[in-house]
Amino acid sequence: MEMINIADFNIIFFSLFSQLFISMIHEISHLYVYQSEINMKTVNIGFSLRYLFIPLFFITVPFMNFFNKNKKLYLMSAGIKSQIVLLGIGCFLSILNNNVYLYVFNLVNINLLIVNSIPFLKMDGYWMISTILSTDDYMKEYFSFFKNKKKVSNKILIIGTINLVLIILTVSYNLILLVRYLI
Repeated sequence: MEMINIADFNIIFFSLFSQLFISMIHEISHLYVYQSEINMKTVNIGFSLRYLFIPLFFITVPFMNFFNKNKKLYLMSAGIKSQIVLLGIGCFLSILNNNVYLYVFNLVNINLLIVNSIPFLKMDGYWMISTILSTDDYMKEYFSFFKNKKKVSNKILIIGTINLVLIILTVSYNLILLVRYLI
């Protein structure tokens, strides 16, 4: 087994720091947009692990249902927009300075952008697609179709099935990687 050298450790530490920094900027952007719409005295910020391996920071948005569809989408996209700005700055700095840490920062940001944007993980993209489909939570409706025989749109059935398959594949893949690592 090959030893990890100090340079590798620095890159790993920097990538974790980058993820923390980018995630905080992302959530602060949601908070800024939310605060501009509703002046809240206190805000709840939390942390969890989603799907066993994705660290997740979040803010609670208790008055979301009072917003119309466009305002909801504007609020939900704020974090992704801030990441795109960070990516633009990071790419510009990478052009000016050939630095491995800038590349790591940009790669972490691209990864987080993808994870936040796809509509199959309960991140921003998920809530945006739910809003576009005019539902609070499209997977709840998907499961209610099977549990309660509630009628749902074909779009929700298709997206819900794809979501379920992708979650099963993602969790299975990560469990396989974990078992390989432990053996």
